[in-house]
This record gives sequence, structure tokens and C-alpha cells, in this order.
Amino acid sequence: MSGYIVPTIEATDHLDAAGKSILQEQITMWQDQSVVKVGNALIRSLDVAQLYSISSYQNPGADNDSFENYFTCKGGTYTLSMLGITAVNGGIIDIDIDGTDIVTGQDWYSGSTVTNVLKTTASITIAAGKHTLKMTVNGNHVSSSGFYMQLTKFWLERTGA
Repeated sequence: MSGYIVPTIEATDHLDAAGKSILQEQITMWQDQSVVKVGNALIRSLDVAQLYSISSYQNPGADNDSFENYFTCKGGTYTLSMLGITAVNGGIIDIDIDGTDIVTGQDWYSGSTVTNVLKTTASITIAAGKHTLKMTVNGNHVSSSGFYMQLTKFWLERTGA
């Protein structure tokens, strides 16, 4: 994990003095802070039409590009939301948490550039503790001219115990 330190968390590190969990129920991850595992470095793109005026992507994008983010959360059921841009060169991604697929074949292609695209996946069960969220480009739409994943941020929101 080149340059990124994943903290060690003991089984009781997430409990307060009364034994109640202090872990987060909503976790926000920014694409420009992702750790590239395969492919080129992330490029930041300023775009006033996009919420937060920024998106990031690997340039050039290629099949099998991948990046990771690390988070700690309470156990429960979560919804994953992703804010990004679809375009004529958009790729298809698979998403996993700790090696378990949670999304496969999510298509970020569109016939023209569309900003502020929100894609969600509900009913994801995650155990309490530290985790790795990994996104991997897995091909592209038949009409796409590339493999780009242009994202701003993604977040997990706890929806149930």
C-alpha cells in the first residue's frame, strides 16, 4: 500500500467507557484521495458544473485500473452512493469490500458528458471494524471510446443494524 498506513484496530478500540460503539455510521471517501493499485496516477479535473467543482480519474484510463479507499464503520446494513460524471469514454466498474463483490458491471458510459450522476447500491451488509473498498475497471460499454472512471466522491450510509 505504497505510502499509506492502515491503522491497527483492536477488537475493543471502537467502544466507549460504557461499551457502546463509537464507530461512524456515515463514511465519506473522496476520489482524489484514493490509493491507485493498478494503472496511472489520478488526475484532478476542475469542473464548475460538477458538485464540489472537482472530479478525479486515472489518465489515461485502462481496463483493469483499480483504486482503493480504507474506512472504519459500525456493523450493519449500508447504502453505497457514488457521485461522478458519465461520458463517451466511461468504463464499467466492479466494486468490492474486503474482496467480496458488492457491485458488478456498473456502467459509467453516456452518449454525452453528464455531470452530477448519482448511483446507489442498497442493502450492503458490513461488519464492524476496518475495511477496504476497491473499485476495478472491468471493460467498457460497446459504444464507449475508453475506460475512464470520473468520480468526485462516494459514501456509505448506515440504514439498519
